[in-house]
Amino acid sequence: MQVTSFKCGGISLALVYNHKAFDGIGCMVFMEHLASMSADSPDLPYPPTNTRHLLDARTPSCVTQKHVELIDLGSTLHASTPSIFISKTDNLQRKNLLLTAEDIENLKKQAMVSTCISDTKEDKFDSGVITSFNVVAAHTWRCMASLKSNKENSEKPSTFLFPVNIRARLRPRLPPSYIGNTLVNGYGMAMYKEIAEKPYAYLVGKIAEGAKRVKDEYIRSLIDWRELHNGYVHGDVMLTSWWKIPFTDLKFPWGKPLNICPIAHQWSNLMILMQDNREVENKGVNIYVSLPKEDMEKFQNLFYELLL
Repeated sequence: MQVTSFKCGGISLALVYNHKAFDGIGCMVFMEHLASMSADSPDLPYPPTNTRHLLDARTPSCVTQKHVELIDLGSTLHASTPSIFISKTDNLQRKNLLLTAEDIENLKKQAMVSTCISDTKEDKFDSGVITSFNVVAAHTWRCMASLKSNKENSEKPSTFLFPVNIRARLRPRLPPSYIGNTLVNGYGMAMYKEIAEKPYAYLVGKIAEGAKRVKDEYIRSLIDWRELHNGYVHGDVMLTSWWKIPFTDLKFPWGKPLNICPIAHQWSNLMILMQDNREVENKGVNIYVSLPKEDMEKFQNLFYELLL
């Protein structure tokens, strides 16, 4: 942790942590307690829960579900399709791309319209899946897929990963104050050709299906899979969300944070959703994107062209 003081009287607080220690919600819990301690409060706001055996593998381990979002690092498949976090590069340009509340509503309308004009049963789904996260995730997926698509991979699958908080999905539920890493990757999968040709609502539905499958048995099966394999997440691109984590509501003695942002990372296939404090009631969202310079302009053009 590092605190930097500025001549104007402001400060920045930088925090680096191992993801095994906690996830975004766990970081929020930690920061709430830090804020309380910095105010010389004798009591913690609420007791943190650090009982790690709640996420132990079963005995015996029993993999009952298919986990295409994971890959065994010792498998022959891994040699040809490495994990998205294996290769790093410093040759990246980084930008925050803003979606306003109006943009998000337009994406929802796009999804509704493409649902109505779809003429196949496969493409129809409950309009209740047209949520803010689902439409933003589907939009970033189609932009990244369009950027990477070519004749050679048109018949190959694109796997879009997005971490899902499992605290309320396990049975029994984990305590809200659990501070470990409770993220399991939901995923959407579609052929590059499908992403280009199918209605936008098709991708929104794939995102919704990915979140829906993350239930208690699926989570327990995944924990058991990782007990049995030396594996890691596997996909083409990942979208992780800090959007709804209320870091800007933290109450330090000197006031609330004005802004929060990630330290630059080295993966071109990882995007991060963050609150945009310029938006009324924080209804807009920033998408933090890291791409090689030659790809950034193409991606940014796609990102805003496909909103129309």
